[in-house]
Amino acid sequence: MSAPFFTVAIPLYNKEQSIQRTIESVLNQTFKDFELVIVDDGSSDCSTDIVLSFNDPRLRLIRQANGGVSSARNHAMNVAMSNYICFLDADDEFDSTYLEVMYKLISAANRASFFSIKYREVNESGEVFHHDSNFPEGFMGYVDDFFKAFTNRGVLNSSNVCVKKSVLSQISGFPNGVHIGEDIYTWLRLADICQYAYANTERVTIHRDAENRACMRKEQEIPYHIGKILGADGIYDFKDINRERVVAFVASNAVLHVAGAVLNGNRRMAFKMSRMLFQVSYLQWMKAVLLVVMPRFILRIAKFIRNHK
Repeated sequence: MSAPFFTVAIPLYNKEQSIQRTIESVLNQTFKDFELVIVDDGSSDCSTDIVLSFNDPRLRLIRQANGGVSSARNHAMNVAMSNYICFLDADDEFDSTYLEVMYKLISAANRASFFSIKYREVNESGEVFHHDSNFPEGFMGYVDDFFKAFTNRGVLNSSNVCVKKSVLSQISGFPNGVHIGEDIYTWLRLADICQYAYANTERVTIHRDAENRACMRKEQEIPYHIGKILGADGIYDFKDINRERVVAFVASNAVLHVAGAVLNGNRRMAFKMSRMLFQVSYLQWMKAVLLVVMPRFILRIAKFIRNHK
């Protein structure tokens, strides 16, 4: 039996309200040459019962003791039969032509090893947000400046990425034991060692009202990519030619996380991140300091305007 072209990898932990919708979005793909690997990370609800209710030979359920989302994704990577792994969170969904578009993107940019397709977001009120990624509508191909592209919403998310298994293995997959920022760090590592390609054709829905997502935002810890690159020696994991751009990207991203921490009432963590910025960018540090002392109602207004552009 030949290996499928794609492996769709879903890390699962207590998503009984959404996992059926997510699975159906994969099994209903117009492109049929794939396997679906779901790694249950020690769920305590009815999530696995829902998975087992599907009778499809393309679906494999793997159980493990709770080890976190990185551990689940890495487990899926290790057992994947294909060399192209598409990641999907258990509360998001693919459009029916997602894999078809991804196959076309890989064919059009066959020197790349890291791919993504534009996504939309749906909030808890059901509002749909379509992001301007600053690429022409229908763009499909190589991206020269990954770090510039990554600053745009709609370009990269843990549910719209496909990676060559062989390349992901080179960086040992996702960092284990990390609760937030593990995906961003992984995308940066991948961009450091391989070419990236993007399709500006919206084919993924990210649900911001999903189970457990809100509590992730309130984690009382600095996101991994920020602490690793700005506060430790993680920058030396990257090639010399990319280090300045990696630091610039993470510094800019840290300012957004400072704003998020203030909105969540965690000014202590916001202050810790602002101190890290002082060592790498005076401008970004100043922005962060202003956010730390800014009244929350002003940030709420700014967030509303940003989301409704």
